[in-house]
Amino acid sequence: MMKTNRLSHLFLRTLYFLVFLSFIFVVARICFILYIGVYHKALFVLDSTSQAQNIFLQILQTLWGGFLYDNRIVAIFGILYFLISLCSLWKDGFLKAQKYFAYFTFLLIIFFSIANMTYYTIYDDVFNFILLGLFFDDTKAIMATGLSGDYFLSVKIVFLIALFVLTKYLYDFGIKKIDEKSQCKNIKLINWLCVPCLAFLMIFFANSTLSLRATSLDREVRIVQNDFLRKITPSVFRSLYLVYKGYKLSYKSSFASFTTSTPKEAAINFFGLKDSKNQDLDLSKLLEKTSSNSKESPKIQHIFYIISESLGTWAFDPFYDEIGLVSGLKSLVDNKNGFMIKTFFETAHGTIWSLESQITGLFYTNVPLYLRASSLKAMPVAIAHNIKQDGYLTRFYYGGSSTWRNLNNFSKSQGFDEVLDDSDFSYFANLRHYPKPMSNVWGVWDNIMFDFIEDYTAKNSQKTFNMIMTTTNHPPFDLPLEQFHIDIKKFDDFFAKKLPNTFWKPQDLAVLWWYDKQVTTFIKKMAKKYPNSLFVITGDHSNRAPKDMSFRSYREVPMILYSPVLSPKKISDVGSHLDIGATILELVSPKGFVYRSFGKPLFTNNLKIPFDKDRSFIGFEVVGTHRYLYTTQDEMIYLQMPKKDTDLQEARELMQKAQDAKALSWYLFSKDDLLIKE
Repeated sequence: MMKTNRLSHLFLRTLYFLVFLSFIFVVARICFILYIGVYHKALFVLDSTSQAQNIFLQILQTLWGGFLYDNRIVAIFGILYFLISLCSLWKDGFLKAQKYFAYFTFLLIIFFSIANMTYYTIYDDVFNFILLGLFFDDTKAIMATGLSGDYFLSVKIVFLIALFVLTKYLYDFGIKKIDEKSQCKNIKLINWLCVPCLAFLMIFFANSTLSLRATSLDREVRIVQNDFLRKITPSVFRSLYLVYKGYKLSYKSSFASFTTSTPKEAAINFFGLKDSKNQDLDLSKLLEKTSSNSKESPKIQHIFYIISESLGTWAFDPFYDEIGLVSGLKSLVDNKNGFMIKTFFETAHGTIWSLESQITGLFYTNVPLYLRASSLKAMPVAIAHNIKQDGYLTRFYYGGSSTWRNLNNFSKSQGFDEVLDDSDFSYFANLRHYPKPMSNVWGVWDNIMFDFIEDYTAKNSQKTFNMIMTTTNHPPFDLPLEQFHIDIKKFDDFFAKKLPNTFWKPQDLAVLWWYDKQVTTFIKKMAKKYPNSLFVITGDHSNRAPKDMSFRSYREVPMILYSPVLSPKKISDVGSHLDIGATILELVSPKGFVYRSFGKPLFTNNLKIPFDKDRSFIGFEVVGTHRYLYTTQDEMIYLQMPKKDTDLQEARELMQKAQDAKALSWYLFSKDDLLIKE
């Protein structure tokens, strides 16, 4: 066969391999649903959030989402297959290598699919961090469990062999037909037509779209309500990758990664201990705090801890009052029932890192805890874990998919009873006939989520703690302004007059303006409906401000506290995200209630507690007091004058305290025994 004909023949072979491999993935996923979902009844285990949507439609949606995830793996194998094919132009022996590579790929997919089924029957989840115990911690336990007769391992091995033989036969049969037809003269046109078809499939499989630019499937794939179907939507190879990534990032860190101090020295420094060098230190005890709440304080029924996507303190600058950028949130601050902390900073930059810190109550360490959700204990400083002890039902709301960064499993590991996401909100919105579009790549529009929360709260008389993560105020800022009757002209005029040379666009501020009105409307409606409520509003992180590129604009976030029935006393005007949990627990828990936190309360109902004028705080890449900020770049930023000669030394000592705090956070999630002996 001439080389040109042979090349087109190899294109046809590769095309066949791609389609065949994709077919195997689809069949494997269907088998998973039938075996685990139907036979083991995982498909019919319902929680309070998933229930009425047609299960058949959810299965179809899962198969499509899974198809997109799987085909990225197909693209990788397809590229390798084609490279081996090209080598066969040089040497015929590579055709045999191509065949054995195909066999190996089939065996790998079938093996992992069956192994994942067995894993699910044991752990009620797809491959996760527990899998590492097979190699490190719990090898005997995991092997003993898997080899027990309860999981029919011998039967599955027989199925593995049988399915591989069947797959091999079908593949060989197809390749044989391709080889036979490729010898015919009238098949040449078909051989060459397969080239654009192959290019089309490779682009689609690799990028999950007919574009040269890949999309993030964690954002694009719409996850269904059913918990079982949610878990199995991503590819089994993606699950294995997350296990590996979690291992690589988690296991190479140590206490010394964060500080030069020993654990005892770090604890003594952070907690300001004296005469403790010869004593064992119980980290759990050191973190204990006791509510000083007065007995006369109103009882809080509902707590709404709202984390606003990309909301920075810069938005509260009077410069933006002309367009009323955050006029709604500003209206809450009357210094009687509503307050705003003057200097407040994020504890991590980036949504998942900020959420990790606020959910766990730990300082950011760069160790991805969300990847360890399956084996991660509830942190003693986690807000949901603490507030549950006071009888609150804990709920986490996220505008996007809760499979993003394993948020569903991670938040539940830290004490949340329920996790609700875009699948719940979309179903709600469809029932209420909200106008379309209802969402973008990050999640449903925030107004839909807030309406859902209002409706969902009314269905339960129990007191609740609700952590809410919004999504709309995020690039690409593609909220349909006309759908919400937003006059973009006033934003165009504002930019033309005051922001002519900014990288921001009028649409960007219009979306933030819209969000402010939605969150404020929600707060005022819920406050009227449930007067005994507490609202805390902050941002997950900030963005560079349109007119200010300073460090503060990029790191400072608002912290607003509002309650119709509380008139608390502000006891500090500086803080960071980790102070929010302590503040909430101080205000809502009964006097004498013991909780744990790295942070300190910013407000109290006990009027006898004095204002802390010497308070310091630890944020992300910054520490400070009410007078100055000190960054990890050794930069001093003064908030108040005069300067003092001792400021720099004091700031560097505070930065050391921040390093010790990170190390102690690492110690908290890495050690089972929190008794520090040396």
